Amino acid sequence: PEVIAQAEAQLANAKARKQEIQEQLQDTQVVAPVAGKVAEKQTSIGELASASNTLFTIVQDQRLEARLQVPETQLNQIRPGQSVKITSAGDSSLDLSGTVRTIDPMVEQDSRQATVKVDLPKSEFLRPGMFVQASVISSTSQRLTVPSEAVLPQSNGEAIVYVLQADNTVKAQSVALGEILSDQRVAIKE
Repeated sequence: PEVIAQAEAQLANAKARKQEIQEQLQDTQVVAPVAGKVAEKQTSIGELASASNTLFTIVQDQRLEARLQVPETQLNQIRPGQSVKITSAGDSSLDLSGTVRTIDPMVEQDSRQATVKVDLPKSEFLRPGMFVQASVISSTSQRLTVPSEAVLPQSNGEAIVYVLQADNTVKAQSVALGEILSDQRVAIKE
C-alpha cells in the first residue's frame, strides 16, 4: 500500500507539473485578437512581455482610424456616430467623411484632452501614420443663404436683397442677416 500511495503521489505531482509546463508553453505564443497585417513590431524574440506592453500594431483588413485629441471642454459636443470631415494639408484632393466610433473614458491629466477614435473609409489615399485634419460636425442646420455680394446694406442698418419673381421681374426684400459663412455667403435670419 505504501508503494501504491507513493506512486499515486508521484503521478499527481507529474500531472501538476505537466499542467504547469503546458501553461508556460501557451504563454510563449502571441496570438493576435484580429486578422490583419503587422504594421509595426515593437518587441524582439526572447523579450518578456506583459499585458500592458504593446507588442505589435496590426492594420485590420486595411481599416484605418484617426485618433483625435479633443479638449475636455469640447467633449460634451461629441457623440459616437457623428460625422467627421477628413482633409489633408499635404493633399488637397483628400476630402473624406469618417464616423466617431469611441471616446476614451479618461482625460489625460497633463493635456486635459481625451482621445476620440474615428473610423475612416477605405481609400487609396490614406496610409497608417499619415497626418490628417479632422472637423467633427457637432450640429447642422438648414438655412437660407445668399452670396455676400447680393446683399445691399442700407443706411438704417438693415439690408435688402432682390428676389426674382415668377414674371421675371425683381422685387426688393428687406432681410435680417445672420452669420457670414466661410464660402462668401451670408445666412438670412428673416
